[in-house]
Amino acid sequence: MRPNDDIGRMVTESQALVKTYLEGAGIIAWRDADRRYKAVDIPMAERVSTVDNILYRIASEIKSFAPAGKAPPPPEVPPERAVDLGALEQEAPSA
Repeated sequence: MRPNDDIGRMVTESQALVKTYLEGAGIIAWRDADRRYKAVDIPMAERVSTVDNILYRIASEIKSFAPAGKAPPPPEVPPERAVDLGALEQEAPSA
């Protein structure tokens, strides 16, 4: 985040998105702290979660698909790629 960015405003904007348009949205923010990155605490707000909470919920849902003592099902592989990887190839280095 830049020095003038406001985490409260980012939360408010995210809430507007999930209340009107998106099913979900997330915020992870860092600030420069003496040439190092420092995570910015996200204030508690309706429909805003921490990354740790989201990862826990995802892991719990995956585990719920597995019978007790068994591994979760393998990931589903889509029949075709969503993005043409050739369009993302790196440019050749300039001499």
